[in-house]
Amino acid sequence: MSRLLFWCSARPLLEPLPRSVWKKVLKDEYVSFEKLHTAIDPDYDHRDDVKDFGAGYALVKKDQLIAKKAVVTESEWSRVFEAWKSGVVEAFPHRKDELTKFRSSISNLFRNFAHDPSIPIRMDHEVRERYHKSPFRLDDPVQIQSAVLALVHRTSSIGQTKRQRDASPSSRPSKRAVGAICLNWNGSRCEDPCVNGRRHGVCSICGGKHRAFDSEECKPEFVSRRARSLADKQSSSASPPRS
Repeated sequence: MSRLLFWCSARPLLEPLPRSVWKKVLKDEYVSFEKLHTAIDPDYDHRDDVKDFGAGYALVKKDQLIAKKAVVTESEWSRVFEAWKSGVVEAFPHRKDELTKFRSSISNLFRNFAHDPSIPIRMDHEVRERYHKSPFRLDDPVQIQSAVLALVHRTSSIGQTKRQRDASPSSRPSKRAVGAICLNWNGSRCEDPCVNGRRHGVCSICGGKHRAFDSEECKPEFVSRRARSLADKQSSSASPPRS
């Protein structure tokens, strides 16, 4: 491992990886993008691997042990993903096409959730964490859909609990009141007047006079429905045509 680690650390990558990340890459382990985001900073000491003294004792710099930098925007995620991908492909060249397709899937989520980049960022984390527990091809649409639905279920459960706690029977709108509502407006993606002739000013989740995306109670359910719809479309497009 030491010789291979030395060889990998010497590779001329666009974003050089520290030894601690190379160790995880070579062992095919999960890599925290928050820690990697810190590690690709030019001032970071790439010789950050833990010094093992045996008998359960090890030496590691305190600042590097806890260093994390949040990944918030699509550009930050793209930079960190490419740094991670370059290391993985350097160690496992056969995974290049797989990771390229996986990035394309996450990039599609960024386009569909341009108003909230945290959704595709969490989606990426969910898929890669699942891979760490039980490896599969990251570009497998079935696995991606499964991860989407798992994330959606957790998000939806939180939102549903809040709505059930706050809502009363008399406050529930009739089906007619929430018909033909503009979902794009609810997701802050459509301005007045609606190009499709749908209703603005009505929440598609509770029927209130607000955008679903602007409401703490309605946003989780709105996001989960949107994610389910996208997952269904991805699954349908990936399925082979019927003869």
